[in-house]
Amino acid sequence: MIHYNIWFSFRGGVDEADGLDIIRAFLSELYGAGGVAGFQLLKNSGDPTKTRMLPFQALIEFRDEAQFSAAFSAQAAAGIHSGAHGRVMSVVGDFRIEVFKQIDSMINSVIHHIGIGVARPATAEAFFDALLVEFLGLTKEVCSEAAAGWKGRGSRIYLYPIEAGSGRGAPQHLAFSARSRAEVDRFASWARERSIEVLEGPEECPEYGGDYYAIFFCGPDELKLELVHLTEADQAPPL
Repeated sequence: MIHYNIWFSFRGGVDEADGLDIIRAFLSELYGAGGVAGFQLLKNSGDPTKTRMLPFQALIEFRDEAQFSAAFSAQAAAGIHSGAHGRVMSVVGDFRIEVFKQIDSMINSVIHHIGIGVARPATAEAFFDALLVEFLGLTKEVCSEAAAGWKGRGSRIYLYPIEAGSGRGAPQHLAFSARSRAEVDRFASWARERSIEVLEGPEECPEYGGDYYAIFFCGPDELKLELVHLTEADQAPPL
C-alpha cells in the first residue's frame, strides 16, 4: 500500500465546507473509478499558534505502484487544471506532499474473515476469482486449509468444501461494498455478460436507510450475494 499524504490550506475567501466538498467529490470520483484504494480527509485539531502543520490533510491510499502510476498518468494526460482536479486546484492555497510506503498494518474491520462452505469448490473458486479479483480488486491468497482464499479492503474470504463443516450456520447472504453507485450499475452488465443470475436491482433500498443502493445476485450453491454503495458513518444505526 502506498500512502500519498497532502497537507493543505484553502485560498482566502474559500468557505471551508465548500472547499472540502470539492476535494471530497474529486477523491470520491477517483475511488469510484478504481483510481485509488481509499482516502480520508482530516482536520488538524492542534493549537494553531503551536502546530507547524497546515490545517487539513488528505490521506490517499494506492493499492500498489501500478495503481499509483496509472492515476498520475491519467491526470497528467487530462491536465492538472481540468475537471474535478482543476476545481481542487482553484480552492487549495498552500500544500505539502509526502509519500509513504506501508510497512505493516492492522486489518481495519471487525470481521477478520468469513468462511463459506461450498459443494463444488472448483466452480465456486472460479466464480469468486472473477468477482473478487477481476471486479472488486482483491488479492488471491495461497491457502493450506481452505480450498481458496482472497484478501483486501479490510476483509478475507475463504472457501471450504462442504464436507469439512456443516451446512447449518452457513451465511444467509454476503454483501460487498461498492466504491460508488456507478460501480453498482457497472456490475449489472458485468454480471449478465458472465451469466451470473441477478435477483434484484440495481435499486435504491430506502427501507435500509440513507442512500442504500444495491444489486442482489446469486453465487455458488445459491448463496445470495449483494453489492451495495452506502454513505455510512460508524455511528449509523444497524440494518
